[in-house]
Amino acid sequence: MPLIISLARQCAIAHLQGMRAYALNLVWIAIAAAPAAAEPELVAERAVVVGRVDDGPWSDAPTEARIDQKAELAAVVIGHRGRRRVVLAPDGVARVSLDGRSVAAEPLGEVRVQWSTVEPHGFRKTPATNGATSEFYSNVSTEPKTFGHWLGFDHIDYFERVVAPWGAAARIPAAVSSGEDGAQQLPGLGTVRFKVEVEVAGRAAASPGAEATDTFGVLPAVHRVSIRRGDDFLGWLSSYLLVPEVFGSAGGGRNHQTERFTGADCADVLVGAIR
Repeated sequence: MPLIISLARQCAIAHLQGMRAYALNLVWIAIAAAPAAAEPELVAERAVVVGRVDDGPWSDAPTEARIDQKAELAAVVIGHRGRRRVVLAPDGVARVSLDGRSVAAEPLGEVRVQWSTVEPHGFRKTPATNGATSEFYSNVSTEPKTFGHWLGFDHIDYFERVVAPWGAAARIPAAVSSGEDGAQQLPGLGTVRFKVEVEVAGRAAASPGAEATDTFGVLPAVHRVSIRRGDDFLGWLSSYLLVPEVFGSAGGGRNHQTERFTGADCADVLVGAIR
């Protein structure tokens, strides 16, 4: 009798184990057959211009290069898929530095891109809001009786110029040019800023443009490209070409108009080049 009971128990255990294995197999089959969960839709929040020199890292910091170096720009889109933040970049751009932090980038994929320059008018196009009477920008009076008297920061006029229309590549050369006749004194040298517009996943995203200004001029968020002749004093001085004259240029620390390449007078531009 005990032998019969033992055999019955063993049969029951084997049966249960078989049922469990069968149930697990059914679970795995169901998982394999189920369609993969759809990835959340991309929501593009903004576009950013990044640049690099030669084979250096891609960064949203200003792109500064000698004219004999290869300077390049790329369109980057920042957004999210569900709760996950994503950074999208063109082929060949695996990592980008944003606000000083290196992050991995995912493929940008099929997009439409347009590039524009953001440029200052060399001379004012609208009346000065600070009372300056000169044709050039001035923070101080140029009138004989009040010469040098502080008037406050002059308003610098900016405009956008399409340089690569819709359908352009997401990576372009960081080339310096001007939209004003006679403004460019030395071809390819000086400072200009870039804006990019991107259509991705049915949404439009853009980097800051001519509207992005503060007291001192165009904001650092508008990507600056400065191309110089060389690494000596005259070379760095050439990077200030196309930066408008602002008589009595001013500002504290990094916000000085010369430091930001938004404006400079004849003395400050020399100091800027030496630095």
